[in-house]
Amino acid sequence: MSGDAEQTPVLRDYEATSLLARTAITALWAGRQRLTGQPVALQCLRPDLAAAPGVPERLGVAARRLANLDHPRVIPIYDVVAEKGAACLVLELVGGVTLRSLMADGALPSATAMAAADDLLAALQAAHAQGVIHGDVRPENVMVTPDGGVRLGGFAVAEAVTAVGRPATADAYADPARPAGQPPDAAADLWAAAVLIHELLAGRPPENGRVAAGVPPAIAAVLHDALAADLSRRQGSPAQLRIALLGAVTAALGPSWRMRSTLGERAAGLLGQTPAAAPTGAAPPPASAFAAATATTTAPGPLPGFRVPPPPGRPPVAAPAAAAAPGPATGTPPAASPPPPPAPAPPAARPDPPAPEPSRPPPSPDRHRRRRIIAVTAFLLLAAAVGATIGGLVAGGVIGGGSDNTGPLRIGNDVRLAASPTQGGCNTNFHFSATGTVHGVGSLVYRFERSDGTASPDTSVQISSDEGSFDFTQDLRIQGSQATQETMTFRIVSPTERTAQATVHYTCG
Repeated sequence: MSGDAEQTPVLRDYEATSLLARTAITALWAGRQRLTGQPVALQCLRPDLAAAPGVPERLGVAARRLANLDHPRVIPIYDVVAEKGAACLVLELVGGVTLRSLMADGALPSATAMAAADDLLAALQAAHAQGVIHGDVRPENVMVTPDGGVRLGGFAVAEAVTAVGRPATADAYADPARPAGQPPDAAADLWAAAVLIHELLAGRPPENGRVAAGVPPAIAAVLHDALAADLSRRQGSPAQLRIALLGAVTAALGPSWRMRSTLGERAAGLLGQTPAAAPTGAAPPPASAFAAATATTTAPGPLPGFRVPPPPGRPPVAAPAAAAAPGPATGTPPAASPPPPPAPAPPAARPDPPAPEPSRPPPSPDRHRRRRIIAVTAFLLLAAAVGATIGGLVAGGVIGGGSDNTGPLRIGNDVRLAASPTQGGCNTNFHFSATGTVHGVGSLVYRFERSDGTASPDTSVQISSDEGSFDFTQDLRIQGSQATQETMTFRIVSPTERTAQATVHYTCG
């Protein structure tokens, strides 16, 4: 492979068919596995980077570190290919458009922008919980599907190129607090995410860290801290930034703000589809309360430790290669498969009207733990009796500071569970927040339980002497035409059992 980044890579086991997007260091191609015909995406380094000594090897090392990162908002890596002057990651082919394409006409309405922001931060939260840094967070690496799902790709690339002295990011998404030539870190990911969120809301990156006047004040206050030059003023993790933004957007737009998001409609319009006709991209969810990780199958090619593409007989995870429609900044697909023209979008200054969303693929359960930021396995089940799919997003939690206390851990009597919203229509995501006080030192074990008896796995977090409160969160997404109510129970299992409940009501159709 030689020439510019748009020259089609020639690989032994994979065929690249059309260009989907590009960044300063990679080109993203739709393709297929030659032996099975399975659709895949190929993210290939620029030829000069692929030829740099040590880069292909470092790309493989970085990609292997991601083999266990299984999250519904993260595009998985199947394989790494380094041959004939090419260095490519083999990814799941997502049937959607880049976030850059959705922003081609400027800012998105606040509800739509914040729905994308929350999913992006959920992906970074899961990655950072496993010690994985992205290093090149930008709209070209974020895909949006016609069902409104947001998927983050582009992992491993930044680590591979910065390890040999090539900066992956040298524009508005580059953290000014990070010394030149240093590898990306968690703070750099958060800076880039904050810049991207600002661009979603304002139509452009911030100027010198200043938030644009058109951003809702409550959200602007959070972004002001996230974009501070002083690292001590920024949120310390994706979970902290996510929780702060969720509070801000609820204050600015009301508790039912997610219902006004039109991510799916906009992506479907660019693909020439309607949301109702959008491919689900996944096999039917299992009937068990908590599903196992995405199943693997036997196929030639992938390196040990990587998941492999699902077999051709399984419903495809992506639309045909020509379905992706990158915006002006993401490159131009070959003339043989031009993208459909974008659908008209409402003015950026006006919020999206409420609109039902189609069923999205159920998320794969994931479990991550950090000392102060905790993520628990999400709910994932098929409610066949009522004909609705009920799923959850990755939960999170924060332990707040308190007075110094070195005695045995004690749980206060003020454990509470709040739901937002308490009532919702079609395709609502309900957010549950469990709060309370703690005293002393020890292990706190908790779980979330649904009214049908299913529950998340017990999650344990170590409480230190300077931590006096907690805030654990769980999202529950309900879809389908029906009317139902769901009672969520937050249960502290040890050291002392405490429970709190909250009920939500769902009506659609």
